Amino acid sequence: METRVAGLSRLMPNVGGPSSCKRRLLALVAHSIIFYAAPVWAGVLRIKRYRDMLISAQRMSLIRVISAYRTISASAAQVIAGVPPIHLLVEERAKMYEEQSPSPDREATIRAWQLEWTENEDVAIWTRSLIKEVGPWMGCAHRNVDYYLTQILSAHGTFGSYLKRIGKKPDDQCTELDVENLIPIMLGSKENWKVIHTMIRNVMKQKEEDDRSMR
Repeated sequence: METRVAGLSRLMPNVGGPSSCKRRLLALVAHSIIFYAAPVWAGVLRIKRYRDMLISAQRMSLIRVISAYRTISASAAQVIAGVPPIHLLVEERAKMYEEQSPSPDREATIRAWQLEWTENEDVAIWTRSLIKEVGPWMGCAHRNVDYYLTQILSAHGTFGSYLKRIGKKPDDQCTELDVENLIPIMLGSKENWKVIHTMIRNVMKQKEEDDRSMR
């Protein structure tokens, strides 16, 4: 899988390139390799070392999906990308085989994911404060992240205290933004997402210019 991830990385630069939706499709190529014969070997995931190896490989592919810095945790990358943890997806496939089901029980996977996301309090603290529920985030049809939005969602990169600047009204129809309402407002409509996403991108670009001018 690592070879596939390296190949996909060349197709997905952090700035520019395919949208996050198309990047997710490309990442599924790497995931499909893992799922091969999953019902046979899924049991080895009970061994932490093997589970961590899978999660590490998935993290590298998702870093390209969401255009993230390499310092981001696997948990944050999974949530921002809207892709369940790889071990839960493997368990999902194994269960399909055992029950001879034609389709995965994705709701059960999301419930298990939410439980892990809620209980793992020491990792991805900032991302969890913004995205509390993985189900609505994953199910948002207009969700689209890029290099700049990922920095805000992960607090990795040229983030600093710039969320304060984003807390201004993007237009006369929008309420002021804060940690509690940023994501609900963005998920509320495609137009909300577009307005706030554009504002975030502009602010973070200005931050980069400010940093360059100070060097």
